[in-house]
Amino acid sequence: MSKQMVRKGANLDSLEQSSIERNTEVKYVMCVDTETTMDFKQKCRIGYYEVQNIFTHTIIDKGIFYDIVTNDELLTIQEYAKQKGYNSYSLQDFIKLRMYPYIQKGVTLVGHNIPFDLGAMCTWYGSYGHNGFILKLCDCDCIPTSITVRTMERGKSVKKIVTIKSCKEHPSIISKRLSSKKYTMYFLSENPNIGAILDTATIGRALLGPSGMSLKEMGKNFRCVIRKADFDDYNSVVNTEYLDYMIFDVQATLNLFKQEYVEYKRHGVDSPITNILSEASIGKAYFKQLGIIPFRHAHDNISEETYDIAMKTYYGARSEVKIRLQPTLIRYCDFKSQYPTVNALLHLQDLLLAEYIEEIHCTDKVQQFINDVQIDD
Repeated sequence: MSKQMVRKGANLDSLEQSSIERNTEVKYVMCVDTETTMDFKQKCRIGYYEVQNIFTHTIIDKGIFYDIVTNDELLTIQEYAKQKGYNSYSLQDFIKLRMYPYIQKGVTLVGHNIPFDLGAMCTWYGSYGHNGFILKLCDCDCIPTSITVRTMERGKSVKKIVTIKSCKEHPSIISKRLSSKKYTMYFLSENPNIGAILDTATIGRALLGPSGMSLKEMGKNFRCVIRKADFDDYNSVVNTEYLDYMIFDVQATLNLFKQEYVEYKRHGVDSPITNILSEASIGKAYFKQLGIIPFRHAHDNISEETYDIAMKTYYGARSEVKIRLQPTLIRYCDFKSQYPTVNALLHLQDLLLAEYIEEIHCTDKVQQFINDVQIDD
């Protein structure tokens, strides 16, 4: 990594960035990593944060925070921080005095598999619609409020009233699971300048396609100079080795994000990196750049009911035969280029290129076909 300058006591006003610029550029980031307890709760023991200007590689702020530690471990952390020139805070002091002031100024929150770290720091969580959670990080007293969200019940989207806790001064975080390896996260705030939340694991997969999701594997794939170190004794007493490993993890994550950001900028798309959640996101960004109108916008005369029926007609069958407890030679049979093949055989390109589309209901004709069709046909 290039030589870095440390600037202590940075004035938060100096981090101002125009709203328009912030929508397309990421300039200031706060990278966070936590180490947790090894029980099923996996609550935060200690953590490290670093705030950087990723263009100049200037370190704005850095420090250690702690929660579930012994008195001896706390003394170790404070002595370590003093020797290294780091700030040290309790978890709640970090959240209220460092994290949120930066976030409210537009600093982007970055981490590798960051939903895990945010979950480890939260003091309350609740359901938020379909595959969604709301996480409250501060311990401020809040009056529970009821809001209406959309959720899925028996395959249908319905409105549902849920009770949430959200602090106005420290907005809660919405985390929505889009797939097993993809999340979207944002602060529940009306502040237009509030920072975004970015997961380097999600961005890395979107830019390079399916591959290893770990910080170490992605560091290798993006040819990072700094890569995750090996460490496996997470349940050990907090000592200098443990703290060194945790801080190196944040530096590896920052290096990965910078490499990802360089790769993202190579595409030259207007869509902000906060919207890049998958390979499809990049494809959509190119379509937008080329002026290609999304299908549903170009043909807004088609009813929702028709889209619903059309989506249900796509059926991906799968057949498996498993022989238990016996090694067996198999032949893996699968389609090559399945989606382009289906697209061609169903003449879907005609729909994509059509100037207009007209709906014609032919229920009687289809019913007649179903009644008359034979196996030989």
